[in-house]
Amino acid sequence: MAAEEKMLDLKEAISFTAWSSGASKAVAFSDYGGQLRVEPGESHILVNFTLDGSTYTVFDSDTGHFIYELPSTVMGDLDRWLRGDQRVIVNQSTAY
Repeated sequence: MAAEEKMLDLKEAISFTAWSSGASKAVAFSDYGGQLRVEPGESHILVNFTLDGSTYTVFDSDTGHFIYELPSTVMGDLDRWLRGDQRVIVNQSTAY
């Protein structure tokens, strides 16, 4: 859950800086037991405008991709549960 929230923070920071001229933002990312990978050449975006029969390229670049991989569960631990029985745990209240 904490890793998911931090990835959403990272996505928000990237979106903010990408659409704000001259902006920068720092995000602290803790070790949640996984591996953060940045793949700069993963995604390519091409933006063209066509006006009066002429086409203009306004953006043509790789934008990158980031992935946070959490470690997988061990196959021998599939019969272990956090609490109770084999039903999924669902928070049905606001109490801790």
